[in-house]
Amino acid sequence: MPRVGVFLCWLFIAGAASVQAQPAEAETDHQTGTLRIVVDNIEEAKGAIAAGLFRGQEAYEAMNNAYSSAKLPLTDTTCTWIVEGLPYGDYAVTLYHDKNNNGELDSNLLRIPKEPYGFSNNARPTFGPPGFEAVKVTVAAPDTTIRITLN
Repeated sequence: MPRVGVFLCWLFIAGAASVQAQPAEAETDHQTGTLRIVVDNIEEAKGAIAAGLFRGQEAYEAMNNAYSSAKLPLTDTTCTWIVEGLPYGDYAVTLYHDKNNNGELDSNLLRIPKEPYGFSNNARPTFGPPGFEAVKVTVAAPDTTIRITLN
């Protein structure tokens, strides 16, 4: 499980600022949809949810070039991130609850996360992040909603 901590820390140390990437020109002719990510099992409404959305297996496995990322301040024990204008295709979502709002996933000496985290499809890590097939979410309709329960 130590690789999970490294993986999640690396993903969000770079900063999950509220940024949404714009589709490349070649992608604008394709159909697009909206992905709603509902996050639940938030223990307390403090800090923020840091989230990353990756388009395709290669981006997810490399953990770079997030298609979109966000830092969502918490006011309740559930949170919704809405990403609009997504070209139809396969995506993966990773997120964590930055309880102390320090911009990084806190972990112990073994790099096991001390803050709650989650993946699309509620995939569970085993000695590293779950594989792409376990976290894959297909956007192929105008509106898609997923729910992620924090670990």
